[in-house]
Amino acid sequence: MTKVSTTVAGCALGLVLVFGGCAVPSKDAPVDANWLQRMDGVLRKATPALQVRVQPAANPVKQGEVLKLRVFSNTAGFVYLLQLDSDGKALRLVFPNAMDDANFMGAGYIDLPRGNWQLPARGPTGVAYLMAVMSPTQLDLPALQAQLAYGRFELMGTYGAAMVPLRGM
Repeated sequence: MTKVSTTVAGCALGLVLVFGGCAVPSKDAPVDANWLQRMDGVLRKATPALQVRVQPAANPVKQGEVLKLRVFSNTAGFVYLLQLDSDGKALRLVFPNAMDDANFMGAGYIDLPRGNWQLPARGPTGVAYLMAVMSPTQLDLPALQAQLAYGRFELMGTYGAAMVPLRGM
């Protein structure tokens, strides 16, 4: 490739990453665009045959309110739930967790949270995001958590994924 075509290709890729696929946060929600780009990349690489959907019980939600949601999948596997708060500072794995590590589900749906853990709406007023990932095999949790701690989020192999924006009040 020539130097000019390499520059044009780089600019085009940058525009795709900035403008492609993700919901645009409102001006009152300073969500880190890098996290949204990483989440969008995971969504784009998901296996189309593994269909996943996330349905919150309420949207919008009030700060401090306990989030309740249903994750649907057309296949059995291991479900993982990640949350990007409206402040956009960190993407966190919220399920499985220390209080509920039973993340295998059959085809159909699972209601979360369950048992004795809760998922409170956090952060300032704005837009937060929940992402569900369904994998036919267990993911390496320590490796995933290390990625998140270092500002990375990539998945390999076969998986389904869905993301939903949550409007906070």
